[in-house]
Amino acid sequence: MGQSKFSKGILFGALAGAFISLLDRQTRDVMKTRARSANERARYYSENREVLKHDIETKINHYKSLYEKLSQDAQYLSSQVNEVKQIAPQVQTLLSETKNTFSSSKEEYKDIISEASNESLQAQDISHDPQMQQQTPEYAEKYGEDEKKNG
Repeated sequence: MGQSKFSKGILFGALAGAFISLLDRQTRDVMKTRARSANERARYYSENREVLKHDIETKINHYKSLYEKLSQDAQYLSSQVNEVKQIAPQVQTLLSETKNTFSSSKEEYKDIISEASNESLQAQDISHDPQMQQQTPEYAEKYGEDEKKNG
């Protein structure tokens, strides 16, 4: 019994809302136009049932193909997600191995850099020692002829 009052309340509320909205002239004009159009379509389809049947079949086929396309897209996306899930652990393992490799060769790089720095410092010391300059082939090539001319 309580449900029938509820249903009646919803019905009366909807009717009151529709009535109040029709107080606006523009809303009334739009509703008249829509009602006339619906009436004309109903008459046309009642006289031309084959056209109605064809139009309904066309809509059904359209929505079926749309559903199939969306279903295929969903399957494709699902397969791509699964593929990414499978690749992610492999990438993580690769990154971990790369990190470990760089970490273990860190000392080797330090040794290489320190050796290069030491060689560079020794080369600078030689270039400032006049005795050593004369003994290096670069010095002899560069300044050997000048000494012959001056000597």
